[in-house]
Amino acid sequence: MPEGRRVSELERLRTPPLKSAGTAMVRAMERVEEISAYRLGRVNLSRLLVNRLSALARYGQLSKAQTIERCGHDY
Repeated sequence: MPEGRRVSELERLRTPPLKSAGTAMVRAMERVEEISAYRLGRVNLSRLLVNRLSALARYGQLSKAQTIERCGHDY
C-alpha cells in the first residue's frame, strides 16, 4: 500500500465510479487504461472449472486487497 494512502492501488482500481457524469466517464476510461496496463489477459485460466472461476471472481470482487494478500499462495 502506498505511503500516506488509505487504500491500495488495486482497491482503488476495483472500486467503480459512483457518478455517471461526463467527467466520471472520462475517469472511468482512464481507469480502464490503468487496469489494462497490468496485462491480466496473459493469465491462462482455461484449466479452471467455470464454477471455480466464478467463485474466485466473486471472492475477489467482494474482498479487500489486504484480505486477499493474507490468503497466501498455493502455486
